[in-house]
Amino acid sequence: MLKLNFKLKHPMSTDYHYQIFQVKHGEPYQFFFNDNRIGSIEKIDGKWEQTGGRQTLDSIVEDMGKFIEENT
Repeated sequence: MLKLNFKLKHPMSTDYHYQIFQVKHGEPYQFFFNDNRIGSIEKIDGKWEQTGGRQTLDSIVEDMGKFIEENT
């Protein structure tokens, strides 16, 4: 299992801390906020996409994807 802590810096507010998990290699990454599952993301045709859960801004999904690539 892979576990990452992702900090989203918000310019007008406090930072948000997400946890990103991947149970098995090749499966989508699940992301959580305050122990609540928000959604899942995966790289499809070279682009990070949200594949489930509550609607999340594309920019956040892209930032999470970059963070995953830099830390795995």
